Amino acid sequence: MTAPRPGLHGRPPGADAEPTRPPDLRLVPAAGGAWAVVLLGLHTGPVGGVVGAALAGGLLLTGLLGRRAVLVATGGCALAAALVVTAHAVMLRDHPVRAAAGRGAAATLHVVVGDDPRRLRSSGADVRPGAAQVLVPAVLRAAQTAGGRWAGG
Repeated sequence: MTAPRPGLHGRPPGADAEPTRPPDLRLVPAAGGAWAVVLLGLHTGPVGGVVGAALAGGLLLTGLLGRRAVLVATGGCALAAALVVTAHAVMLRDHPVRAAAGRGAAATLHVVVGDDPRRLRSSGADVRPGAAQVLVPAVLRAAQTAGGRWAGG
């Protein structure tokens, strides 16, 4: 009778094998709640963010009163995400450069380029043959529009 051949790392196959565990899915509802609120806020603006925050707050309160950890985690993560997406949606909605762009007004922008341009892949549906689209990372420092001058971050 022959001895079993050593496997990986010199151990016989099956020796010291750890039993496989199923994946831990306890945070999936919390991540799903946060993503749902972010998507709601991105697609509907500040109003959707406020509605998402109210729903998440209700879920959090229900979880706290019922001592349900899953509801507390889901409501807390969704509430935090809702507050962030609402704040960003309000800042974007009220930005003076966005208002000028919505009217189709011309603007002079002063930006600080942050990195080298990167070519973007395109679907080719609405791009002229041979025309390349590039992304230039930059920070807007000031803008001059017909409505006035804006400076900030």
